Amino acid sequence: RASARGQLVRLLPGVYCEPGLAADFETRARALHLLDPDALLVGRAAARATWWPDLPVPEVVAARHTHAPAPAGFRWTDRRIPLDLTVDLPGGFRATDPALTVLDLIADLGGVAVDEALRRGAVTLHALESALGDSPARAGNALRRRLLHDSRDEPWSEAERAFHRLVREATLPWRYATNLRVRLAEGSYVLDVALPELRLAFEVDGREHHGTGVAFVADRRRDVHLSLAGWAVHRFAAVTVTDEPAFVTDAVRR
Repeated sequence: RASARGQLVRLLPGVYCEPGLAADFETRARALHLLDPDALLVGRAAARATWWPDLPVPEVVAARHTHAPAPAGFRWTDRRIPLDLTVDLPGGFRATDPALTVLDLIADLGGVAVDEALRRGAVTLHALESALGDSPARAGNALRRRLLHDSRDEPWSEAERAFHRLVREATLPWRYATNLRVRLAEGSYVLDVALPELRLAFEVDGREHHGTGVAFVADRRRDVHLSLAGWAVHRFAAVTVTDEPAFVTDAVRR
């Protein structure tokens, strides 16, 4: 009767909620657990529940042994996932572990999934490579293998990935390091790409983070501290790295 009056909406068979909560990820995940405690969150849902709390989840995808159709906001997959590639979460939920989740997300998000997981410290490259080795015949593995190889310098964004590629192809006569932590009296700073022997550093700035007022001021203060310590810091806009690779490579070499 409450459903007929619009006071409740049906999420899943036998599971209802208030209308304003129907699109909420946590509500849909709880509803799924009530329906099927053995359901396993995969893809975006698994990432949201484990290590990427702000990831949009248009539909909750879960591995379930059922032929029942999924209602709006849900999708079922009949995958067999080994227990050692899953994690138990508070509230009784289960999800694919971070490494397998990243590999699953590559089909949806490409290299962004790898970059975000590395930036957040959710996985290591070794864990990703191990998870890939555990499913050798899976469709899409060629792309996954290529992206993991391309991530060997652990980029934290697509633009950093492109910049790392340019630095590798430039075959510089000095050793370079990525995500190098430099400790100074004023604080500890992580450099996107650095040539420690030359005290030369390169930063790749995306508009999403570095374009904010707080980040802009902090970046300039950081550059001054590094300069006082003998470092030369040069910044490339992310769009320049992706759209003008020849210019960037020439500038780095010079």
